[in-house]
Parts: sequence; structure tokens; C-alpha cells
Amino acid sequence: MRASVVVALYIAVYIWGWRVLGPKASILHRVALGCLLGWALYVNLSGLAMVPHFSVSSPYINVLQPVGRAFIKWLGG
Repeated sequence: MRASVVVALYIAVYIWGWRVLGPKASILHRVALGCLLGWALYVNLSGLAMVPHFSVSSPYINVLQPVGRAFIKWLGG
């Protein structure tokens, strides 16, 4: 139920954004709007469903944190 409400709100925001862009907006702007809202919808629905998802911080969490822990352990910390 909550997921369908979230999807409906994202569709409403997309339609509102389409109208705000106006008739002279380029296709690139419309695609960018769709991609940003699609990514936000994906992250939002993944959070609602409590499933793991790929986000902007995923490379940091999966790569840089273990390397940092290894350096700290190697230095005796």
C-alpha cells in the first residue's frame, strides 16, 4: 500500500517537473529529470522493502572502509 502511494507521488512530481520545464526544454533535461526521479524512487522503494540496494555511498562502504580498517590494523591500531 505504501509503495503504491510512493510511486503515485513520484509520478505526480514527474508530471509537475515536466510542466515546469516547459515546451522549450530539451530532451536531455527531460531524461535527466526522469533519471533523477527514477533513482530516488529506486532508493526509496528499496528502503521501504528493507532490501539491500546500491547507493552513492556503496563504493565507500564496500571498498574504502575495509581498506582503511586494514591500514589501521597494519599500523597496530
